[in-house]
Amino acid sequence: MKIFKKNKRKNYLTNIFIISFGFFIIIIFTNHIYKFTHNYIYSTYDELKLKREVISENEIYEFINEIYYKNDSIANDSLKYRKLMCFSIPHSKAFVNLIDELPDSIVNIDNKIHLKNQIYTKTKLWDKDQLKNFWVLTPSDLKKIEEIENDDYWENYRKLFGNGKNSYSIPIFNKSKTVVIIQIESQGDYLLGHESIFIYLKKNGKWKLYKEELLWIS
Repeated sequence: MKIFKKNKRKNYLTNIFIISFGFFIIIIFTNHIYKFTHNYIYSTYDELKLKREVISENEIYEFINEIYYKNDSIANDSLKYRKLMCFSIPHSKAFVNLIDELPDSIVNIDNKIHLKNQIYTKTKLWDKDQLKNFWVLTPSDLKKIEEIENDDYWENYRKLFGNGKNSYSIPIFNKSKTVVIIQIESQGDYLLGHESIFIYLKKNGKWKLYKEELLWIS
């Protein structure tokens, strides 16, 4: 009987320890998630640049600036800049099918493998200093929308930043840098958005749109 009581007490204390340790792990994990989320939302661009991997390849910015930079009267009006979310978006699964469907005359088998090897499922930070007439938006920028009393998100967004916002994937190139594929998500209101994959070909030294593959539209 004494041995039974002793074992019962031992099991009780063991269960208490396991439950207490479990609660401790949950508290640590929750605190970690809170700190990560808080730092992510409230970090300035310069702080994010110190913490996150930055997209640095010159050919990427040369391509984006050539396609989307317009040297006209909007250059001095930041509200009319093209708004770009500061983090790249992962390449979708549709990239593989799209690459496979490209004619061999445009992308041969060796280059198709090269393109697929660049498909990236993580995110990186855009270097705003290498972009022309882009307003690179951070989560802390968008957090300001919540501080406005009006509940209409897009009305508040337009007051602060102008029209529309975009998210880009990291462009991927063939070996000779004559073919580039990029995924872009654009949104300008609740029912005004779409996401597409764009293929550009370099002809006579200039990038020309070859194909757009629509992924979704609202």
